Formats: sequence, structure tokens, C-alpha cells
Amino acid sequence: MVLVVLLLCGTIAFAQERPPDPADLINAVLGGLLGFKEVSGAELQEEVAEVGGVPFRTPVPLDYLSPADLARYLKDVLDDEYPPARALADQRTLVAFDLLPATVDLRAVRARVLEENIAGFYDERPGHKRLYAVSEDRTLTPANQLVLSHELRHAMQDQYADVHRIVPDAFPARASAPPTSRSSPGRCPPCRACPAWCVTSSCCRT
Repeated sequence: MVLVVLLLCGTIAFAQERPPDPADLINAVLGGLLGFKEVSGAELQEEVAEVGGVPFRTPVPLDYLSPADLARYLKDVLDDEYPPARALADQRTLVAFDLLPATVDLRAVRARVLEENIAGFYDERPGHKRLYAVSEDRTLTPANQLVLSHELRHAMQDQYADVHRIVPDAFPARASAPPTSRSSPGRCPPCRACPAWCVTSSCCRT
């Protein structure tokens, strides 16, 4: 009887375990097989400049965000750049074309997709102009390094051409996720016509 209870408890505990985070697998592969080592933000910036053959005009500041910090940050950004009235207009358009179920809150889904998938980003808005890494322990994981190497190219572009002036809505649509993000193209919940929905909601990032 005791054995049965122990087995039952073990089964319940196993069933309640959270599924593995894709980022853990990415970090293991990049760190173990490809030899990614721990680097600082300045070292990563130097490497990007060397590989690209174009120098940065000024150092790019780097800040760290926890997942909770990211959620608050994105709320402020969405309130500023994607207000409820605009989101509602987009939602009605998608529903009218049968691209989104009428019960789905487009703005809430967009916020959730961003929160769950962003590993790092460059914020080119005036007054920001800095790099952000989503890292609980304030270190650059291999996934952070991979994503921020890409984002540093945007920072470099911004130093040579004002990205926010040219593309005012670039952020947060351009914020980057690891290659195996939970909502990559073809798996963006809960739409029925993913390519059209993704383009509108910006969950498919470059």
C-alpha cells in the first residue's frame, strides 16, 4: 500500500513538472557543442564590429531585464505605441476577414507572445538607444549572445542612420527571440491564417 502511494505521488509530481524551456536546450547546444563562452557586453560588441568590418561610433549601453522587468517594460511600450484603440481596430479587421477568432484579445496575445519569446533587443527610441538582455542572473547566456549579436547590427545601423526616424514602429516588432521560440512562424496561437496574422501582430521577428 505504501509503495502504491509513493508511486502515485511520484507520478503526480512528474506530471506537474513544467515542460523544459527551449532556451535551456539552445544554451546547452551553443555552449557545449559550438563552444560559446562567457563574454561581457563590451566584448560582444567588439566581436560584432570586427566580424562586420564596421566600427561602432560609440559604445552601446547594455542593461539586463528579468522576465518580470520585461513584462513591465513591454506594457509601457505597448501603452505608448500600440494603444487599445489601435489594437481594437486591428482586431476588428482580422475578425472581419476571418483571420482571428472574435473571442481573442489581439493586444493581450501580442503582449504575451513578446513576453514569452524575447531574449534581447535594441531599443532605438529617442532617450533609450540601448541594448537589453533578458537574463535573470544578469549574465549573457549563449542564447543572449546569439540574439544580441543580431541586435547589435541594428544598434550599428542606428548610429549611422536614425532607425526610429525611418521606421517609427520598428520596436517592439523587431525584438528578437531565440531560433526555437515558442511562437515561431506557423505556430502563432491561436490564429487560423498564421502568415497574415503574424505580419499584422508582429510576432514573427527578424
